[in-house]
Amino acid sequence: MSGADKRRSNLVQQFQNHFGRKPSVVSYAPGRVEVIGNHTDYNQGFVLSAAINLGTLFLVGKRTDRRVVLLSTNFSSDREEFDLSSITKTGSWSDYIKGVLRELIATSPDETKLFGFDCLISSNLPLGAGLSSSAAVEVSTGLALLRLYEGLLPNLPPKELALLCQRAENHFVGVGCGLLDQFSSLFGDAARLVHIDFRSLEVKNVPFDDTKSFLVVNTHVAHALVNSEYNTRRASCERAAKKYGELLGRDVKFLREVTIEEADRLKEQFDDEEAQLRARHVIEENTRVSLCAQLLVAGEVDQFGETLFESHKSSRTNFENSCKELDVLVEIARELKKEEKGVLGARLSGGGFGGSALLLVRKEEAHRLLIEVEDRYQKQTGKKCHAFEVWPSPGAHLLPEEME
Repeated sequence: MSGADKRRSNLVQQFQNHFGRKPSVVSYAPGRVEVIGNHTDYNQGFVLSAAINLGTLFLVGKRTDRRVVLLSTNFSSDREEFDLSSITKTGSWSDYIKGVLRELIATSPDETKLFGFDCLISSNLPLGAGLSSSAAVEVSTGLALLRLYEGLLPNLPPKELALLCQRAENHFVGVGCGLLDQFSSLFGDAARLVHIDFRSLEVKNVPFDDTKSFLVVNTHVAHALVNSEYNTRRASCERAAKKYGELLGRDVKFLREVTIEEADRLKEQFDDEEAQLRARHVIEENTRVSLCAQLLVAGEVDQFGETLFESHKSSRTNFENSCKELDVLVEIARELKKEEKGVLGARLSGGGFGGSALLLVRKEEAHRLLIEVEDRYQKQTGKKCHAFEVWPSPGAHLLPEEME
């Protein structure tokens, strides 16, 4: 029985207590970790990610009017109620649900036939750890409402649902996210990673040794993506692509189109050192993602782990999106590997500038390691971090309303 199943029974009872009936539909969407492929998505490159064993449950029941009532177990003081004809942004957690709902309504041949609903949402994803709790809300909302409105809305395959959720976050919530989070949540699988090509949007699953797992170690250092750092990095990549196009004599729109060999050959002619360093990271990172997929298929987990260390080194020195706390964690991981204590690799995960590090570990050692990592980090920095174990898990899906 999955973790989602174990949580569901209690939430069904809570739904019944709040609304006086059982839910019509229950959906589940997991969070995700970025395993490798840092800042490659908007350069039309490759990413390896994983849906994880933590996520969001969305319970919904049909109403006879056009009112919508939203409740969350994570924000117990918040209850939102509105009409389908008046969906407005409030700056709270409910905006992710409202954004998806608004996008779904836009696909309806006749929105006057749509009815209201009662909703209870619950997540066990730690906030601020970079596990894409927002995408899990969006995807679970989309899956549940597509089933609730079956026959009134067009069927959406997973890729189309991911794109709809992205539009909701971009246009309604106002966050310029890519597709990594939604794709990872929808296409995840047990003991398999998600390989995404951000040019073709082709997705495939790559086997993962289930005797291994990941530790997510949250530094509690706030992400600086909200300020200029993210935009500066992205602009540098765009500037580098344009420069490579000039030097190569062809149209280069994205760094995906430049090979390592070309970057090496043109190194002396590149007069923008910062843009060249950012480009070096992205170009090499795409190669590392492809290598990691091959290593996992071949069962070469040790070399896969070493490639994670190489990725972090590039993030630190070329892309410069690490921070001292993340560097300390990765160095602790390398020490533990040298001591043969069950760590195989580590890197920052997500946008960087704070957030979490990801450690590849032997599953049997995970519990001991998370305690030891927290202890060593506090001794070295005087600060506390929070470590917890995750592993590749099934992607988003509908659940039966009743336990078998």
